Amino acid sequence: MPVLLSSLDSFSRSLLDLTLAGTLLLRPVYDEQQVIVDFLYEYVNPAAQYMLRLPAEPTHTMLQNRPHLTEAGVLAFYSEAYQADRASYYGIDFAHDGLDSYYQLAAQRQGELLLVSFTDTADRNQGSVEVALRESQARERAARAEAEQQRQALQRAFEQAPVAIAVYRGPQYIIELANPTVCRLWGRTAEQILGLGLFEALPEVAGMGYEELLDGVMATGVPYVAHAMPAVHEREGRRDTVYWDFVYVAAGTSRYCRLQRSRAPLRLLQRALPAADGGPAPGGQGGRRGVS
Repeated sequence: MPVLLSSLDSFSRSLLDLTLAGTLLLRPVYDEQQVIVDFLYEYVNPAAQYMLRLPAEPTHTMLQNRPHLTEAGVLAFYSEAYQADRASYYGIDFAHDGLDSYYQLAAQRQGELLLVSFTDTADRNQGSVEVALRESQARERAARAEAEQQRQALQRAFEQAPVAIAVYRGPQYIIELANPTVCRLWGRTAEQILGLGLFEALPEVAGMGYEELLDGVMATGVPYVAHAMPAVHEREGRRDTVYWDFVYVAAGTSRYCRLQRSRAPLRLLQRALPAADGGPAPGGQGGRRGVS
């Protein structure tokens, strides 16, 4: 039993056990840099046991029981309250790990422990406005989950596409997505280029006119279609001149710029693949032809 509890008189201990508010005593868990990364349960009163579905003496840490408390901001709130050494307050709508309610939290450091008092709305009558709010929040969570599923499906489609696709973000053309095909044609791995600006990742193509093309597409929103545009790429220890057929497209209000191949250039790539291995380009021309 924590020293804090053992020092309470009978009345105070009974008050903790009988109060309808959840009460916790938490002990911080530190990493090697002395940063709080979790909390241990030292005391869970009956109300907290009921509201959080916890046993009287939990054997797991807070995040082992409720891993979503990190993204919900609760771990950060508890850590800041412990370090601030003053009463702190936080409200959260939490619908994870078997819980679904709005919680109001109050926390303050007591010696080596953090004292937490909280209430939830699960067991009280809800007015029509609150019911509507919670239904709206549930719909929003479902919409976010569906959007995430669609995003993951789209990313899988990009990665498995036989055409080269890249997605750039912002005026520096940060490479946000580069599928395996475009990585192979660029002579880079995804780890080497993702998160870098296009012309930082591929410095050999800087100054060849691609910057102006991208700036124009980003400024006007009008796609640019190129045929046999030359570029120099460093691949497998040599500098290759490659001729690209590609389309730049500004996508959505975020102005992402995508590099993708249409079906017609794809046929060109298929005919040009032997050239990429060192043979002549289609039509007997020297150099290499690709599609980006």
